[in-house]
Amino acid sequence: VIPYSYLAVEKDSETEKERFVEHTAVATFLPEDLRIASDLKTEVRHRGIFEAPVYSSSTKLEGRFLAPDFGPWKVDPGRIDWERAQVVFEVSDVHAIQNRAELNWAGEALSFEPGAGLFSAQLPGFHSEVVVTAESEELGFAVEFDLKGSFMLRFAPLAKNTEATLKADWADPSFQGAYLPTTSEVRPDGFEAIWRIPHLGRNFPQSWSRTSHAAAIKASAFGFDLLTPVDAY
Repeated sequence: VIPYSYLAVEKDSETEKERFVEHTAVATFLPEDLRIASDLKTEVRHRGIFEAPVYSSSTKLEGRFLAPDFGPWKVDPGRIDWERAQVVFEVSDVHAIQNRAELNWAGEALSFEPGAGLFSAQLPGFHSEVVVTAESEELGFAVEFDLKGSFMLRFAPLAKNTEATLKADWADPSFQGAYLPTTSEVRPDGFEAIWRIPHLGRNFPQSWSRTSHAAAIKASAFGFDLLTPVDAY
């Protein structure tokens, strides 16, 4: 996300005269490529006659951004605040993060801060200040973190080309969400599934400003449930 300012013509409510008023906004850009790899180790917790599958996962996200293009909004290049650019990750439950993750941005290790930063988010998350300039052509990134959760795991296809490889030592996955796996293998000792999702298969663009696509992003989530085929009943 990159903030910028723009001028708008507004009418003074008292004098009825028109004047220029400066506003600020934030432009959001999605990566060109995103590769997700998550490996889950599961166990079953019990309370009375009931049981619940829980997991710990090692997850890695990596990809690349192309040069941010402000052309569609006709922004004055001098009004783009490149120095405040951020990379933002949304996580539905930040309590699930189990380690101090670091962002590898264009070969440089950067620390994260809590919260979604400049991004107009409906979910919590974490963010990092990054170096982006008007001359940037391609920017690679990677981040690894450990998650703990229960019952299910979901990701959103936030790139022009998203590829996710998810595997777990659980023999009964139920693939859920907006997309089914491109390939999958389910074995008695676990499963592995791969999703390949192009941006044409989703209902939000690669970049936007002064708007929100939170509902469409949430609806695009894909992943699996840790199914218990025979429960206490």
